[in-house]
Amino acid sequence: MKRTKDEMNLLRDSVLHTIREFSAVGAPVSSAHMEYGLKLSGKDVRNIIRGLRREGELIEGSTNGYLISTKEKAILGLKKRIASMQKTIRDLEKNS
Repeated sequence: MKRTKDEMNLLRDSVLHTIREFSAVGAPVSSAHMEYGLKLSGKDVRNIIRGLRREGELIEGSTNGYLISTKEKAILGLKKRIASMQKTIRDLEKNS
């Protein structure tokens, strides 16, 4: 079911609010927590997080979840993911 722009903005605000609340007490919030609490799919959460980052929100992702971070940590986390994907591509090209 396609959501309206207003619904998507409300979900975006809810995801950001949830991440900020958890971050305020020093804890990451898992995607599963937001999926359950906000009735979202994992893909929806990832898309919202991507959009928030593109708007300048300093969201760091870890194996434990998402939290508000420093610019350096948020960028480093993304660079590590890129490096891992590039290695996977090289290995696929080499072994295929």
